[in-house]
Amino acid sequence: MVPAMTVKFWGVRGSHPVSAAEVSHYGGNTPSIEVNIPGLVIVLDAGTGIIPLGQDLLQRRKGKSTAPPIVLLLSHLHHAHIQGLPFFAPAFDSSTRLYIYGPAYKDQDLEKTLEVTMSPPFFPISLDSMVARRTIENLQEGQVIDLPPSEFKPQTAAASDRPVDEDTLRIRSYRSDAHPDSVFIFRLEWRGRSVVYATDIEEMDEVDPDLVRFIADCDLLIHDTQYTEEHYHGQLPERPATAGFGHSTAEMACRVARAAGAARLALFHYEPSYSDQDVTSLEARARKCFADTFAAREGLSVVFPALGPADMAVRGAARPVLFHQPYIKRQD
Repeated sequence: MVPAMTVKFWGVRGSHPVSAAEVSHYGGNTPSIEVNIPGLVIVLDAGTGIIPLGQDLLQRRKGKSTAPPIVLLLSHLHHAHIQGLPFFAPAFDSSTRLYIYGPAYKDQDLEKTLEVTMSPPFFPISLDSMVARRTIENLQEGQVIDLPPSEFKPQTAAASDRPVDEDTLRIRSYRSDAHPDSVFIFRLEWRGRSVVYATDIEEMDEVDPDLVRFIADCDLLIHDTQYTEEHYHGQLPERPATAGFGHSTAEMACRVARAAGAARLALFHYEPSYSDQDVTSLEARARKCFADTFAAREGLSVVFPALGPADMAVRGAARPVLFHQPYIKRQD
């Protein structure tokens, strides 16, 4: 069996979670994405999507003597991206190895910020109640994290091109000010594959050339697409303009994907008031300006088999990729 990198969406909604029949197709949980390679689980953000992910991870480890380490990457500390962390079940299991990386806020370390969010009057259970073997570290601008699955020990440094073993997952980071309080963009690289997670970012009229270089030639770009163009520009009578809020439209994401030569674009971080029909329309519009686009939905997995020598010579969308979506019953 060919080893693979699997990306699974557990939460794709922006701002706050929603629950209604009209959002059941794409889902109402806030951002959390699992990236899985042999021997290692990476989690991108801790919105409410991390809650079902945590329950699933515990189910997977039943009957096994060991479990792969979990690395949680926080893009920023706005509520929608950390609100699921206090309910992440593996963090309360002493057999879990949990590594959390995220930004410090001003002069306050990440760990201290998380302690505050998990203390009265905000929450009754403290961070210390998480009995997992945990490490919490501040993420620095341009930092590189290398994660070798065997004899696991994260190796971090400033921007680096040091060679790594082919089984090592390399995480690159890019800090952007295109969102209030700034946000980290992550690029995950493994066995010739690359996935970029660019949430909560506003591209406006010009594409950031440094960001384009960071994204360049990735197999999958997961990009914030919270608004329609009409909503963003205040052209809808029932909705105020959202320019300057720190979120993009699908057309903005398409411009970035084209400029960076991304193979595929995943629409992500949808406005909470948008129905399934609205998101499907967003996807159709995006495909007109970037054909290899799909709207992320809860439960969707994208599988990137490790590349052999022949595959490495092929670029872009022609590289082998598998999509898997469990059946989800629609409510009438």
